[in-house]
Amino acid sequence: MSVPIDQPEKTVVASPRQGPQRDPLPSGPAASAGDDVEVTVLADLGPQGTVVRAAQRCPGLADTASLPQAQGPACPQGLDLLGTIGEGAMGQVLLARDRILRRKVAFKRLRAELRQEPEIAQRLLAEAQITAQLDHPNVVPLHSLVQDHARPLGYVMKLVEGETLAALIEQARAAVGVGRPLSPALRRESLLEHFLKVCDAVAFAHAKGVIHRDLKPANIMVGRFNEVYVMDWGIARVMEMPDLLPASPEERVHCVRESADPGTDATVVGTLIGTPKYMSPEQARGEIDRLDPRSDLYSLGLILYELVCLRPAFGGPDFGTVLDRVRRGERAPISAPSSRLAVPRELRAIVEKATRAEPRDRYPDLAALARDLRSFLRGESVRVLRDTSLRRTLRWIGRHRQAALNLFLATLLLAALATGALWYRHTAAMERIHDRRELTMHFFDLASARAHHIVQYFTRTLGLLEGLSVGAELALEQDEATQGRIYTVDDFGSSSARPADAAPTRHSAGLPISTEHPVVVLPKGGMDPGTDLKVGRLVALTPLFQRIFLEANGERDGGISGSKVRVTLDDEDIEIDWLGVALREGAMVGYPGSADYPDDYDPTQRPWYLQALTAEGTKACGDPYADAGSNALVMSCSVALYSREGELLGVAGLDLPLAHGVARLLVARDLPQVRALLLNDRGQILVEVGTGRAGSGAVAGTLPTYEDETLVDAVRGGRSGLLERVDGRRSLWVIYIYLPELNWTYVAELLAWGREEPG
Repeated sequence: MSVPIDQPEKTVVASPRQGPQRDPLPSGPAASAGDDVEVTVLADLGPQGTVVRAAQRCPGLADTASLPQAQGPACPQGLDLLGTIGEGAMGQVLLARDRILRRKVAFKRLRAELRQEPEIAQRLLAEAQITAQLDHPNVVPLHSLVQDHARPLGYVMKLVEGETLAALIEQARAAVGVGRPLSPALRRESLLEHFLKVCDAVAFAHAKGVIHRDLKPANIMVGRFNEVYVMDWGIARVMEMPDLLPASPEERVHCVRESADPGTDATVVGTLIGTPKYMSPEQARGEIDRLDPRSDLYSLGLILYELVCLRPAFGGPDFGTVLDRVRRGERAPISAPSSRLAVPRELRAIVEKATRAEPRDRYPDLAALARDLRSFLRGESVRVLRDTSLRRTLRWIGRHRQAALNLFLATLLLAALATGALWYRHTAAMERIHDRRELTMHFFDLASARAHHIVQYFTRTLGLLEGLSVGAELALEQDEATQGRIYTVDDFGSSSARPADAAPTRHSAGLPISTEHPVVVLPKGGMDPGTDLKVGRLVALTPLFQRIFLEANGERDGGISGSKVRVTLDDEDIEIDWLGVALREGAMVGYPGSADYPDDYDPTQRPWYLQALTAEGTKACGDPYADAGSNALVMSCSVALYSREGELLGVAGLDLPLAHGVARLLVARDLPQVRALLLNDRGQILVEVGTGRAGSGAVAGTLPTYEDETLVDAVRGGRSGLLERVDGRRSLWVIYIYLPELNWTYVAELLAWGREEPG
């Protein structure tokens, strides 16, 4: 069905089902009218976007539209609704007056036809939570949330009085079109200062693990006193978390394919997510799993293009043509909007770097983009464009005209005394120093990107642990008993009693392993009836164990089964090799099933169980240790489980063999690495790759210390930097980057350019 709309630059909202997706956790029956609906939303964003809780009970989300209305639309208590400010694909924004505080505010709520859609309510609630937790001067403040049976779901936020960045661009374009001088508010420098504030806000969101996915001039407000706000986080997403859109296009309320005017941006529900003219190519292709901060960076590059050229980067005769060009990254060439507004080479290079079609070719992050733009505004060199003596001289002359004239006259006098050879040697030496400095900065940026991948790896793993904890809490809160065969450690030790599929795997050292059944560790005093019921409910979570195990090891396509887990164990280097849930009564369910537990094993006294209790409800990872069987370095991560009343139920945990996943992450093909390492906060080697060695640094239960004392001191102080040291006949650059999220340091040893001696 096609419905024309007349609102320009709308958001495109659609199903992300085109790429590989995680399966949702098991859920109960659909909520009826008046029920509390449990929705999957973020609750707390940690320093890098860690989602501490993934489920929340929201009263009345299933039936808020069906309640009787008294006079007009329901209004939050204490507010007078004064009129509609605007409408989008999912929400409606109204002007309201706070009767108590006597101020005007904005109230955003679901559109009337969407109030019976729990999935849409999830998205609005997620938007409110994301906006509220992004406590930044350039993100619009959120005051309160309305989510009870008497009123539609919505939230109250600051009323921003001003104009959108799109309106300012349109005013500048109109002034240039008629040859009128630009006012100070519309000059390029003013618009670029607004843009830098937007970069700061979005960079803050990225540090919290949130990507906006709908950045465009219409979603940026500039207030009367030059305050800047990034608006409309309605389709923002927490990285490494599933999307909150409905499961299929049939569950959508409407589907608008195109508008009457091909040049108008229209809401498209069911195909993509975002605004086509400001999407990255990967976003336009529907590759939801590939989206990361560099997708937002591309959208900001398109906004920067429009600020510079005063026209959008993409256009075409119809919607399909525009979308096809966006997918291929074929934007219009950069050109000056008029002869009086030339585009400097530095600014052109910044726009081109930010809008590269391939994510790896763009800036590594928004901080690098903002750093170059600020350097340009200060008249300094930018990293993306190699500087020359001529350009440096011209910039200096532009800033110091009188001094430049005096220097020119003095140079003429000195030139008569200088020789051409001396000048050439001086210039050549300066160029070599400059090239060396630029190369080290380039390598440092590449190493920083590699360190970011390491942090993302652990963030994704902790997200899987969160899924395990939510599934275990829901299972333990069930009332009905779950029937099924339970295999204990003694059963696995008996060839006649163990499961039929039990057999050794590549990583089990000859020990029979079952991927179809977990193992149950009985408490010392045996299980009482209550504990027996809980164990049965946890054993019924075997499909969840298998799904988490497969996803952690890169198997996201197809169904789940124990046989697929066994193939992964036999053929691949595994990212996690054990997960389980221990009850406070002393019983434990571990997966995969095996007899690899001593007779006196008490899970409630193990370090992974105790560390979760001291973490008070958040996920915790202990110090790595050498596995007794393989001597490989292993790190255990765990989280405590609680009932709805706050009573401790137990602990969920998993083991990460560091030598497998992390060792591969340390290798960077675009760096001339001699060796790459991961050090703990004491300067000890956890993982090492290079010089013929790969894997963990554990040797006979000990961790060797890095050989350079200067670097060890920097690591203990939590610092990042670069030093040069001589290793035999080689001169090495050693880049070290502190990872505050893990309290570790990534070290890359590189061959120093121009210092390798002949053999």
